[in-house]
This record gives sequence, structure tokens and C-alpha cells, in this order.
Amino acid sequence: MPRPLVPRRVAPLLAAALLAPLLVVGALAPAQAAPACTVPGVKAASRAAAAIFVGTVESSTVSGTTDGPNRGTRIVHRVRVSGVWKGTSDITTDDVEVVTRGTGARSGCPLGRLAKDDRFVFFAQPDGDAWAVAADDGTTEATQALTDRLDRIYGAASAPVSPEPQPAVFSPVDTAAPLSTGRAAAPGAALVLLGLLGLVVVRRVNRG
Repeated sequence: MPRPLVPRRVAPLLAAALLAPLLVVGALAPAQAAPACTVPGVKAASRAAAAIFVGTVESSTVSGTTDGPNRGTRIVHRVRVSGVWKGTSDITTDDVEVVTRGTGARSGCPLGRLAKDDRFVFFAQPDGDAWAVAADDGTTEATQALTDRLDRIYGAASAPVSPEPQPAVFSPVDTAAPLSTGRAAAPGAALVLLGLLGLVVVRRVNRG
């Protein structure tokens, strides 16, 4: 019977020596854990959102970074709004800004840059003069099933409507008939007459 090339006692030690560099490399490799995203149902997303609207992405630009725990690249999109289910008093124009975070953010559920000409349903929160959205707030590409579901909850989406201008307030004007020239001059004439009578009386007193 031939003798083994490697003694049985040496084999485990040799295997450990071969695996050790691989273990070290694995320990030094950075963790690449992707943020976990839990997408809510339509009802839950609707309750949490300050505004819900549908619109088409027209453009996007990178604008610095977002603040807070979910820090990441701030991407501002110009969106043409075609319908609003919730927040009609806040969305009064069909041209709004929607803010997302870049997909390299360390936490949260960033949407990244939204594709131009794609149509989305936005479950949004106010962000200054813009609206902030993320994947875990329910924001997603618009589908007929989703828009129909929102129609059942809120009724048909309405187009953005500018607030009505405040009516002008006018001060009341006295419409009484103006005084005639004679009536307007009467008080002055009476004063002149009294003055003349006073002069006559003074002269008579002086003569006496």
C-alpha cells in the first residue's frame, strides 16, 4: 500500500495555512450592505404623505447634499404636474420642484435621479419651496392600477388651480347731493354781514 504524500497530522495545518490569507482579505474588505427599503402600501403611504400628485419629469440637476441622518446628494427635478389627489391647497401650479437623494446615500431609500419624461406618482413631504420624496414613502412610476386606486380613495385627481385673487375693497363714497353755490357761500356772507354791523355799532359808540 503506497504511503500518502502528506502525513495525516500535517494535512489540517496545511489547509489552515492556505485559508488564512483568504480570511484576512475578507476581514479587510469594506462592507457593502445596501440600505433596506420597506415600501408601504397605498393606504399607509397616503396617510403619511403631505401631498400626493402625478407628474412627468422634465429635467434634473444635482444641487449639493441633503442634511440630516439620511445625508446624500441632493437632486432637484422639475416636474410638470397633471393631477393632484392630496394637497390641492399647497400645489397651485403645474410646475413644481421635486427633491430626491442620490443612490449612494448611506441610509434610507434614495430614489436617485429620476429619468426624464417618465411619469411618477409622488407621495411627498414639503422641503422648503420644493417637495421631497423617497422610495420608502411610496413614490413610484405611475401605473393605471395605482392611479385608479388613488381615484377610489380621493376621487379623481384635479389639475393644479391658482388661488383666486382677493376682491378689491373700496371705501364708501358719500353720494349726497353737493351744496349749491348759494348755500355754500351763505355762512361766509353771514360772517361778513356781522362784521359790518359790528363796525356800525362801534362808530355810533365813538360819536356818542
